[in-house]
Amino acid sequence: MKYFTPLIGKGCSKEEIQTIKNSFSFDLPAAYLEFLELVGKGYGNKSSRFYFFNTLTSYSEIKKEAQGTIFFSKKKYQLDEYDVVFYSEDGNRFAFLNALKGENPPVYGFKIAQAEEEPILLSETFSEFIMSFEDRIELIPNLRTDAVLYKTIMRPFEYPNFDFESIVLKKSEVALPEDISIKLSEDFSGIDFTLAENMILDFILEKSHFEIEIFECVRAMMTLSNGDFNSLKMRYLHQVMSPNRSPQRLIDELLIKTSNENEV
Repeated sequence: MKYFTPLIGKGCSKEEIQTIKNSFSFDLPAAYLEFLELVGKGYGNKSSRFYFFNTLTSYSEIKKEAQGTIFFSKKKYQLDEYDVVFYSEDGNRFAFLNALKGENPPVYGFKIAQAEEEPILLSETFSEFIMSFEDRIELIPNLRTDAVLYKTIMRPFEYPNFDFESIVLKKSEVALPEDISIKLSEDFSGIDFTLAENMILDFILEKSHFEIEIFECVRAMMTLSNGDFNSLKMRYLHQVMSPNRSPQRLIDELLIKTSNENEV
């Protein structure tokens, strides 16, 4: 084998590989064909994430689903004719290569509601991506999620009968207190600042109908997050993905945390 050391899985026969090749109007890269030969019908415990023989023969549906992920993310990027999507996680993120970029081409990734406008480079070569796959905690660790966009895309599927429009105001109607604005600028910078500020404003609009001091809830959320973007995103989504969840929980969480720290 030229590109891989032995991989654990079930490979395709020469006849099956030819069937896959016939599904494309262009030549597939040699490294990808070797991957199919080794594990083209199952790759260890990762079979649910890769597209294998049974789905590659109807490849147009795979491409359509990937382009749909980009469309729902409100991005203008278009997969081109020679992009080969070979990996997906629940339709929310996918990886692809371009067949014109060599026999062992680079791998690019995209995930739903990402802040970046275009896919990013995940690996310089396809073989490198595959061989380092077991060390990956997340397929696309360097991309920032636009959590407000993610909420907009995903929440209607979870609450199809809820009238979200009735509780959403305009962001221009919200003026952040000076201390919250200062803390935002101290905790975050660049794209993280923009996304964090957007989360805070959206949280205020989403929860403004609760009879509670909403800015105290924001302060609690930011204190609990302690300048960590992913922690802020997690708490924001936990609140807004459930429209009836009270923001008072954030204040209660902070009180419990403070009490526990004082007892130590």
